[in-house]
Amino acid sequence: MRKKGYLTLRIVVILLRIAGWLSPILGVLIGVLIFTGIAKPPATRVTGITAVVLGVIYFIVFHSIADSIRAFLSIEENSKKIATLLEEKKNTT
Repeated sequence: MRKKGYLTLRIVVILLRIAGWLSPILGVLIGVLIFTGIAKPPATRVTGITAVVLGVIYFIVFHSIADSIRAFLSIEENSKKIATLLEEKKNTT
């Protein structure tokens, strides 16, 4: 079995996923703090709605970037497998 490469990119994917899940959680938490009036100085409701919406947008962006990196890593891995299989087939004929 071959060792998987690009460890740094795989770590970046994990970190992006974590950031993606933290974004809406923090957005909703900040939104609740603003709506309940706990946040100081007093902010408008638009600020609370903006916090929630931005949390969701960041979730989508971070997960999209992580999925794109994973797709490129899969393409690279599959390309190497195909090259190896073609080389083996070429050597057997």
